[in-house]
Amino acid sequence: QSMETYLARLFNHGAVITNLFGWGIGDPNNPFRGSTEDAASIRAYRKFLRGEPLIEQAVSESTDRSRQALRQRIQALPAKIRVYAQAGGDMQRVEPKIKEMERFLDNGDLVNVERVLNEILAIVE
Repeated sequence: QSMETYLARLFNHGAVITNLFGWGIGDPNNPFRGSTEDAASIRAYRKFLRGEPLIEQAVSESTDRSRQALRQRIQALPAKIRVYAQAGGDMQRVEPKIKEMERFLDNGDLVNVERVLNEILAIVE
């Protein structure tokens, strides 16, 4: 994914700040540094700073597969929670995490959805 698409997916959907991790960090061959400092990325930053619209490229097949896998894991969660609850598991540990995950889902923050999903699964499995 290009830096322009990365920035567009953030700022076109409500982000007000982002971290450009890698700028000036470590060895010049560091892949994060390279992708953050390359010419195409700098063009994208300049485009953004000039107020020009950022273009989002289509979601790749790998992203589609990742989303599908996440969706399947979320759909399997209620059954796992039921088993946990029926075995006497402490739902007070799980319920706040579920609410947190739902907030991230509502905001389209799939990175944090997956993080909290993993936390829930660590409790119930």
